[in-house]
Amino acid sequence: MKKQLSYISFVIYLLLSFCAHANSSSELKLRQVASNQVCMMNDTLFEGEQIKVTLDNKDYYGCCAMCKNHLKRDKKIRQAYDPLSGKQVDKAKAIIGIDKKGNAYYFENEKNLKAYRLPILKENR
Repeated sequence: MKKQLSYISFVIYLLLSFCAHANSSSELKLRQVASNQVCMMNDTLFEGEQIKVTLDNKDYYGCCAMCKNHLKRDKKIRQAYDPLSGKQVDKAKAIIGIDKKGNAYYFENEKNLKAYRLPILKENR
């Protein structure tokens, strides 16, 4: 009887350990990148420096002439929302985090970037 209880206790321990690990693995951290590597029109990471667009003494970046023109014309494209705080941020001043697929997330500060966890969904794997 004692062996059975020990065995059951061990199995329960393993299950709880697995559940705790599964919960901690169900989120992903973002990697911080330099703003000049991100097309701020389509919010995607690219290799190398992008085309600089300076407006009101702030630098935005686009991957092509079309993106550069959209950034110049549409002020809304130059804004984003911090996914942790929900506050609106200017992409030129934001701290940028990238997920595994190269999608950009804009934060008002580095603290929010480090605190944010991206849920693991099929599209984020």
